[in-house]
Amino acid sequence: MMGRMAAKLTCCDEDFTYLGQISISCTEHARKVEGAQITLGYLMGDRNGAIGACMGLKANTLATGRNRFLECGVSVLRG
Repeated sequence: MMGRMAAKLTCCDEDFTYLGQISISCTEHARKVEGAQITLGYLMGDRNGAIGACMGLKANTLATGRNRFLECGVSVLRG
């Protein structure tokens, strides 16, 4: 039995660069940085287990970040 396959995340180069800048920021809110890091992980093809282990996050937190990006794109982090 195979697991479900999640939709692949994509974005333009400009948004990818923005996410990279936010993901290493020391001045942005922690949730914004975390959201950028989660999104970058998915954009680079990492799976839930790898992202969760690296960041110390549970699957539901990862799913929330992924779903927000799928619904709103990078604009969810720009506000």
